[in-house]
Amino acid sequence: MGARVRKADFVRTIEAVYDVQGSLRDWLTSVLESTRDWLDAGAGIWGCSWTMTASGAPRFDEFLNLGGPPVSLPELGEAMPPEIGRMAAQVLRVDFAGLNSEVDPPACREYFITPLRPFGITDLDLINGRDVAGRGICIGSYLFRTPRHRRDDAGALTRLARHLVAGSRLRERLGGRAPTDADAAAILTPMGRIEHATAAAAKADTRAALREAVLAMARARGAERRTDPDRAVRRWRVLADARFSLIDRFESDGRRVVVACENAASTRAAPRLTEREHQVVALYRLGAHPKLIAYELGIADATVRVLLSRAAHRLGLASARAFRSTPEE
Repeated sequence: MGARVRKADFVRTIEAVYDVQGSLRDWLTSVLESTRDWLDAGAGIWGCSWTMTASGAPRFDEFLNLGGPPVSLPELGEAMPPEIGRMAAQVLRVDFAGLNSEVDPPACREYFITPLRPFGITDLDLINGRDVAGRGICIGSYLFRTPRHRRDDAGALTRLARHLVAGSRLRERLGGRAPTDADAAAILTPMGRIEHATAAAAKADTRAALREAVLAMARARGAERRTDPDRAVRRWRVLADARFSLIDRFESDGRRVVVACENAASTRAAPRLTEREHQVVALYRLGAHPKLIAYELGIADATVRVLLSRAAHRLGLASARAFRSTPEE
């Protein structure tokens, strides 16, 4: 936490996120193992998938505890009083990278840390990402002591949370297997040359966006992943052209190609908005900053602001901020 002797390799974790073969437990295990050099503070690490229930409280589903105290998050979730459940839901509804001791209200953080204190745990390091479908992924570490300084890489970890969500969604869409040609909107070489493209990737601007994303991914995997981890994470956008996740695939001859798979979040159609406007509004309603939305969709910050403003105008709202306080269209 705070200053580090060596810089974290967040790109290794992003690579693990898009290795989607296997069960959800297999995937979560791989992701957690990839975080050990920068997340584990010596007391163990943990991760879970969660779902927002009809009652408005979260249910903790797949839970993995690697080296931590024998406390079950799903059991804590099932025993939550309704008021604590509503508080926990508010915390999980937004992307978050920080400490349990920073969570408000205090009653919520106390509920989850109290059963851990007998094992010497005083705090939790948390990274949470929420999908628009009311579910998400949260990973973290157990801490024997609360650090004196706030994380200096919280921005990179918030962006990493968006990758966690996209990787989980892609794993589910592919059924825990490697993408086939039938799953591919496009297949590219590691240098960005398109070898195959379907109608979904036929437009010139889409093909250009895919090439740019593949090249940015390659640069993120270079020396920068260790010399400037934050910049490397910024390069590797969550989606290309707001639609496609990029995933490595090795051919029978050992050659690596990059497969672009459709992986935009599923949202309910809004008749008065374009698909892209609705996509941006759905993320904005979750509390995402326009810059984080731009990072997720692989588009420019200015484009996000234009889309939000245009969507607000179409719906007769005074400004985009009104989306945070009005019912979903």
